[in-house]
Amino acid sequence: MRFSENRLIAWIVFAVIIVFSICVSGGSALRDLSGATEKIFYNGAAGDGLCINRDLTVRAESAANMVSTAQSARSVRQELIGAVSSDAQALSEAETISDKYEANANLTQSVEQLYNALSSAGISESDMTYVTKQYNEFNSRAHTISLDPYNERAREFNDTLSGFPASFVARLCGVKALDLFA
Repeated sequence: MRFSENRLIAWIVFAVIIVFSICVSGGSALRDLSGATEKIFYNGAAGDGLCINRDLTVRAESAANMVSTAQSARSVRQELIGAVSSDAQALSEAETISDKYEANANLTQSVEQLYNALSSAGISESDMTYVTKQYNEFNSRAHTISLDPYNERAREFNDTLSGFPASFVARLCGVKALDLFA
């Protein structure tokens, strides 16, 4: 019996070719879309560096600047200074989007406590002006992050991924949903 005469084998080969082509083309398209969406977090929607990752870097820098001023204030508890310093470092070292979100939340809380302590620490007017400038920059970047299109685009990608046939292709090809910065 020849291959061309066996319909069952022909149908199996046909099915394998279809599944293979779906994985190659569909999986590649989903991976490309995932990568393009994740790049928004790291490079900005226009690829110009105006992105959540850059804002997080500036937030960590502003927090570090507040720490440098706080170290000269004798009435500020060292554990507050240490918390901001370690939280800023954790944010700088975080690698995944969800880790960056968690580190950012911790830093936000510790910076708030340090700012309140510095406000009542009786530091010089020029030092307080500098701290307030850093604190305002820190909060301004939080506002900018809230306006960034990454989460919206990641939700759109995740919605696409949950629909048919993308969910089927994603499972076959190992494409996963994107983490939100939330």
